[in-house]
Amino acid sequence: MWTISTPAMPKRSAGQQRSQAVVPQYAVPVFLYLLLTIFTGSKYMADTVDYVATITKRVQGVWAPRFWDFGHVLWRPLGWLLYRSVYPFEPRADARAALLWIFVTTSWLAGLVCIVTLVAMLRRLFTSTASIFLTAAMFVLSQAFLNFSRAGTSYIPGLCALMIGCYLLWQPDNASRAAPVCAGCALSAAVGLWFPYALAVPGVLIGPLILFRDRTKVFFKSGAVFALATGLIYGAVVLHLRLHNIRDFLNWVAASEWAIGAGGPKRVIFGVARSFVSLGNAGVFFKRLLLHDPYNPVVPTQFLASVLKLIFVYVFLGVVIVQLIRSRVERVYLILLASNLAAVGLFAVLWYGADMERFLPLFPALFVAICAALESSGRRQKALTVAFIAMIATVNIAVMAKSTLRHKQQAVLNRIAPLLPRLNTNSRIVVLDGDGLAAFIRNFPFHSLSRNNNVHPYTAVVPDTSQVPHWRQGFSALVLEVWNQQGSMWISKRMLNPRPLAGWNWVQGDDPRVRWADIYNFFRQFEFGNSVGGADGFVLLLPTEHNRLLLARLVRLTVRSRVIPNSCLDLSRAYGLP
Repeated sequence: MWTISTPAMPKRSAGQQRSQAVVPQYAVPVFLYLLLTIFTGSKYMADTVDYVATITKRVQGVWAPRFWDFGHVLWRPLGWLLYRSVYPFEPRADARAALLWIFVTTSWLAGLVCIVTLVAMLRRLFTSTASIFLTAAMFVLSQAFLNFSRAGTSYIPGLCALMIGCYLLWQPDNASRAAPVCAGCALSAAVGLWFPYALAVPGVLIGPLILFRDRTKVFFKSGAVFALATGLIYGAVVLHLRLHNIRDFLNWVAASEWAIGAGGPKRVIFGVARSFVSLGNAGVFFKRLLLHDPYNPVVPTQFLASVLKLIFVYVFLGVVIVQLIRSRVERVYLILLASNLAAVGLFAVLWYGADMERFLPLFPALFVAICAALESSGRRQKALTVAFIAMIATVNIAVMAKSTLRHKQQAVLNRIAPLLPRLNTNSRIVVLDGDGLAAFIRNFPFHSLSRNNNVHPYTAVVPDTSQVPHWRQGFSALVLEVWNQQGSMWISKRMLNPRPLAGWNWVQGDDPRVRWADIYNFFRQFEFGNSVGGADGFVLLLPTEHNRLLLARLVRLTVRSRVIPNSCLDLSRAYGLP
């Protein structure tokens, strides 16, 4: 039978505490963070531009329905509040740029606080300086943290609040009376910034009971404060939005994410690894292999490097788990990790488990467990840890290096350059999911191309989302709307190719509701005009009578679809369709 002992409180004299301290244990990870800030950038900014667009509308006095988004109920209001604090009297002419800087700076500062909080928490629980150094370095270099600490999303600020809650609760000394109250408020803030952090809250709250056992009062007090604070936050928003019944509330929750969750344990396997290290296009190759993609068949050797990285991640985690099982004292940290993993893991199986941010709610318990394993490990385990850190550092820095990002930007700029003179503010550029142009606008919002008011990419169909059943109708409605506003529609030539090329990241069968033939056959029926940019360029969709009738008919067939603007229904009636 296994026996579990409460971990002993680190015993240090005052002299030992002074000698260990602040300078090396805090300064080294912070210096590493600052150094990485200079030489690397975010490769994936997620929904940053969407947050900025919503608040920009709010600043301009335009109704922004996503301002009080259920999934990030505090993030947009926080951005708006910070913007108003900086510009209290008169909005800046370029509110978008100011908001981008505010969001990115807030996230970066939250990342800095995360590092300091993690080191402080580890110093309370463990005595080995080497273990703390290695754990903190791994945390800073992990892909999810390294990427999102430079993005304008709520992930890192939410993680910061979650880690502060852990720091206040997971302490060997008896907590002060204020600690559970502050911890409950911090956990509530984490949930308000990004709701999936709620999945980690039960594990965080029972952490003191697992680690130190005699903390029942701390558990109930912090839990009560968390419930009260969270109820006040969401209750205030519900009253503000005038949600009078359960149906209104559920509609608000559903509106938080328009995407259908693409789940499954296979995605989770990649998501866990992506939390630590970039796997490149391993997911695309793996899906093509499993689905026997007829257009771009692959063999395992094509993504051997990614497979080796994937294996290394799970070997390392396996060694950590085995080490915790073997140590009678440190075994409680495995239980702590399991208590946090249960809800987080289940949610990942159901909803986009391959995303690298999916396991951020697990990070506090995970890195505490890693440090606990290192505390009781021998030279071989520590050597494996050093090799693992070297691997994730080499891969992640190479992928996120500013020189690498500039090279990616230049490839997109070269492709779109011939099209820019032909665009106006009402023009739209229709591209495929995964097209570098659409990703460019979202991932490099500070670039001049992203600030060009004439460049508006539109993704024709996004697999694994609620857009798929209506993608033709959504496209048709957009075209009629653009033409009504004297704009032009430019179509990527990729969609007029009978088969997708390997570099386009299309996977046949990834979403059974849409095939490549559906896309090709749909677009080939239209009449086109001028062409620019060579084989991988763009072609003008002409506003001919033939095209207008095709589009209007599609709009009228789905008058109940939410993707259809009312103005387009009026246009379809103008062309004599019932």
